Amino acid sequence: MKLNRKVEPNDLRGALPRPYVDQGGLGDSDELWYVMSNSMSKTASAFESATSKAIRTPGVRDQRGFSLIEIMIVLAIIGGMLAIGAPRLFNSSSAMRGAVRKMAVMTRDLRNTARLTNSTMRIVISMNDEKGHSYWIESAPGNITLLSEEQEKELSSLTSSQRDDQKGSSKFSEDSRVLKSPQTLPRGMYFGGVEYVDKKEEATQGTTYVHFFPQGLAEDVAIHLTDRKTLNWTIAIHPLTGRADIFEKKISLKEIRGQ
Repeated sequence: MKLNRKVEPNDLRGALPRPYVDQGGLGDSDELWYVMSNSMSKTASAFESATSKAIRTPGVRDQRGFSLIEIMIVLAIIGGMLAIGAPRLFNSSSAMRGAVRKMAVMTRDLRNTARLTNSTMRIVISMNDEKGHSYWIESAPGNITLLSEEQEKELSSLTSSQRDDQKGSSKFSEDSRVLKSPQTLPRGMYFGGVEYVDKKEEATQGTTYVHFFPQGLAEDVAIHLTDRKTLNWTIAIHPLTGRADIFEKKISLKEIRGQ
């Protein structure tokens, strides 16, 4: 006999006829019937579950999460952004650290040059936001006596030429023995200020100086550098040895000397 329709999974249930059960209990054939019936029922249930998962209505998006393709696209975008931005970030940070180390090493050379040539060397620090923060080296023959903070204030009422004469600025000229040419700090890096042990206020703008003398002495100062965001450094110059210590944070000269 031929069937006119396709056999569905539900048709498997009850396909086996229930055997005759006498009052004496189930026989061997009865037990076999229950085992086969239970097995066929589980198979039909598994078939229905697998079919419902495999067959979905076309055009209806699965609301349970993102597809693998969508996740791969997002990861590709993030990877592209990191590939473009990360090198710039790391290169900028490395350039800043290199500038700090270069300036710290330079102080030792300035002290040695001042002693060997019997001259006064100085770092000229220019804090100009429009043109960029930069520095260069100047020197003058012999030992130049620096003015105190009170004397500096007295000179403020004089003309520019009179101040230069009183301070001996006309004796200084650019020196390329230690530093070949003026150096501009890397982009995004600035001088945060210069602290002097004998001055109450920190120099934070304009032009200021750090001197090294023929006797091997140096001004007791702390030079602050920053990116004005999260990175800060302090170069502390020891007055007796001219040695420069680097701190990877902004720390006051008073704190340094108290350590």
